[in-house]
Amino acid sequence: MKKNLPGIIALIYGAALGLASPSALAACEADPGYLAEFEGTIGGKYRIGMSLNFNNPGVDGDYFYVSQRKDIILRGTIQGDGRIKLAEWDEHDNESADFDLSPSKECNTLVGVWRKRGSATSLPVHLTSTGGGKGGTHDRYWRAGAETGEDVKRINRAAYTFWLGVKEGNKKVVAAQIRYPVKVDLGGRRTKLKNSAALIANYDAIFTDKYRAAILNGVPHNMSSNTQGVMLGRGEVWFNDQGKVISLNN
Repeated sequence: MKKNLPGIIALIYGAALGLASPSALAACEADPGYLAEFEGTIGGKYRIGMSLNFNNPGVDGDYFYVSQRKDIILRGTIQGDGRIKLAEWDEHDNESADFDLSPSKECNTLVGVWRKRGSATSLPVHLTSTGGGKGGTHDRYWRAGAETGEDVKRINRAAYTFWLGVKEGNKKVVAAQIRYPVKVDLGGRRTKLKNSAALIANYDAIFTDKYRAAILNGVPHNMSSNTQGVMLGRGEVWFNDQGKVISLNN
């Protein structure tokens, strides 16, 4: 049974404070392994994405800096006062930093601090929910038909190649990342393009400044997914289980 993220955070927060009803606790425990997705910042300027599996009282997952797109392992617990404490593990399997986060009153954000081990200085963290669903970090795209960690890596690489092509205005790279035929909006009508030549011929009409900005605001790494595919941003672009673009919602 699917649950929305606010409901899950509310159950966790209430359980930690002893406020959740027995039926609410039972419902939460009956649906473990929900992968909650967040986006936000560290220090107000370092943009990050974070994925957390809540298995009360344990929490695990990963996060990445948008500028680097490298997954960093997280492991932790939900504290008695409702806070979520996470340890960050480096490539040598050493604990290198810590997050101390609390759910907001609305239960759709996490706020707190990040601190590097051995440092007295902490940086503020603010994260907002972008959705989620059943699964783990290794098979986050299973609903779209991609079931392994290698599938996840392949789709992330392909999404970044497309995203970078749009950023750089490289029409050939963008066109090569699309599965044809593909439908686009041209002149107020939904039009089917049969091949890369047709897309390149209409490139500027499709990839307007507004559409490009929307695509570039999306994060081409560890994205949301469902049975329709893997979604970049708010659905401006969708990928299939091979990482090919299957929908351009311009």
